[in-house]
Amino acid sequence: MSIPLANRLWIAAALLLLVPGTIGAAQSGGQGTATAEEQIAIPLVPIALEPGWNLISIPFQPLDTAIDAIATPGHPADVVMTYDSASEAWAVSQRDPDTGLFAGDISEMTPDRAYFVRTDSFLPLLVGRPPLTTWSTPPAAPVALEVSEGWNLVPVIALNYRIPYAVAAEDYLRSLSTSARPGWLRALGYNPLAQRWEAISPGDVTLAGVGATNPCTGGPVYKARVEAGTEPCQAGPYIERSPAGSTTPGDVWGEFDGRDRVALRAALRMGKGYWVYASADGVILP
Repeated sequence: MSIPLANRLWIAAALLLLVPGTIGAAQSGGQGTATAEEQIAIPLVPIALEPGWNLISIPFQPLDTAIDAIATPGHPADVVMTYDSASEAWAVSQRDPDTGLFAGDISEMTPDRAYFVRTDSFLPLLVGRPPLTTWSTPPAAPVALEVSEGWNLVPVIALNYRIPYAVAAEDYLRSLSTSARPGWLRALGYNPLAQRWEAISPGDVTLAGVGATNPCTGGPVYKARVEAGTEPCQAGPYIERSPAGSTTPGDVWGEFDGRDRVALRAALRMGKGYWVYASADGVILP
């Protein structure tokens, strides 16, 4: 699906904030005499959307949490919903066709919640991310996500400034579990284009070979990392399937190659939200 010209121009204008000195140069008439403070650009992080209902989250504290600063006027997203498991209540806001602004229960979009967002476009949300800390402001305290027994809408939060692609579900939800019981039984992500739920259960893995896509990085599985046991979301040593006397080029006994496979744990994507079924009240500590 092609992006309309108006939407492409909207992206281009917004991405100007990514270029160091852009804001300062504009304010100083383009003469390059802006102050250092003016030249500090706020990076805009894209939150991917697809046509239909998207279950998303914001994996950091935004520069501005106002719903109209995130789903800005002119963006095609027109409905935002979230669910509070403690009160068992939905909150909904819709875009006013006359003002272009959202009206309803949701006035802010914060990293401690997940949201359903409806759109008819692939145009992402572009969210301003301030520095983790400044000379005058220390880093904020980490977020703790309270969940209730049953289904909860859960965001995926990145504590580090550099946002990873995804995190192993068992690592992210580990604080819900105790030695006596698993703290979560199922996680459900939603695929807007396929219009289906995608389930993850504790212990789920996929088997992958060299060059296959790693669900935790979005990139290829690397031979050296697998052999060293450092491939992200790697569940254990790889499975050697190469015949000891193989004559197939690139298939060597004792190396991760050929028909060898490695188990990768199921992942939760940054920028996505999930329904998570908790077996008891608890707290997620990302």
